[in-house]
Amino acid sequence: MIHGGDIYRNNVEHDFSVNINFVDVPKEINEAIINSIPKIKEYPDIECQKLRKNLSIQYGCDYRRILCGNGASDIFMAIAHGIKPNKALLLAPSFYGYIHCLDAVGCKIDWYNLKKENNFCIDANFVNKLKKSDCDLLFLTNPNNPTGQTIDLDVLDEIIGVCQKANKILVIDECFSYFLTNEDEYCDFINSHNYEGLIRVRAYTKIFAIPGIRLGYGIFYSDKIVELVKRNLSEWNVSTFAQEVGNEACKQKEYIVKTRKLIETNKNYLIQGLLNVKNKSSKLSDLEIVPSEANFILIYTKFDLYKFLLEKNILIRDCSNFKGLKKGYYRIAVKSKEEIDILLSALMLA
Repeated sequence: MIHGGDIYRNNVEHDFSVNINFVDVPKEINEAIINSIPKIKEYPDIECQKLRKNLSIQYGCDYRRILCGNGASDIFMAIAHGIKPNKALLLAPSFYGYIHCLDAVGCKIDWYNLKKENNFCIDANFVNKLKKSDCDLLFLTNPNNPTGQTIDLDVLDEIIGVCQKANKILVIDECFSYFLTNEDEYCDFINSHNYEGLIRVRAYTKIFAIPGIRLGYGIFYSDKIVELVKRNLSEWNVSTFAQEVGNEACKQKEYIVKTRKLIETNKNYLIQGLLNVKNKSSKLSDLEIVPSEANFILIYTKFDLYKFLLEKNILIRDCSNFKGLKKGYYRIAVKSKEEIDILLSALMLA
């Protein structure tokens, strides 16, 4: 399976393939890990009670409607096994992990292909498709991976209404929503809908750049559904280190605000640099950039950019294995200006 961050099989000095935060991990997070070392002889809290209570304060809900997992993928798999959907509706392109968990329970998959000419945005045509679909579960990603596009709130309002009317489970993957400059507005909007079939899945992996820790969580709006999913989570699935990191992460609001500003500034810097490369390099004159509200951008070119950059020890994400994307699509993470300059200098040699 192709994925980002495959530094184990490539000689990589600069990794733009993984879409995690380039800002240094807060020292409090590192300290939480170090301070947890004496606890390695003890089992972690099987209920993750302290962490769930801290998260419940953040989201204004009962802590019993929050479940923690070994990354968002753990939650997705438990949802699939707990709900046991007969048919799910997925968008293309989007995150592969949904296919993985649905295949595990033998769920049929119906597809809606996002349109390139619409910058891969969800629109009224998708809502019409959803109205006619006999799916009992829908996965959405906001912002979407690998396109970086968010769902217009008016459209999302319609989608929630359709799901509520037809009793469809709606799972929204919000793993990249921490990077949104309007995240507060988005969360207020979501909280205004009291739909029992809604499940929100989040993770600290991307925003705090801690993929090695593995910590995700789900926010539920139904006691029945949360219990079904909980039964399908492994015992002690969240380590002591992950729980302590999560407790500290709940306090890091200033870090998240700082990150959003830096990501937005550096993303614009990267885009302007790519446009400059497009104007000066004949091999990249066909370069296309998809607008993004996340901490990465999706680009297209016929030039074999992956191979070219790998020869210069720079890794980007080849997106040709995403359903709905053809060869030539690549995802590039937003990083520091110094690393962006290294990438742009390499591209100028094409």
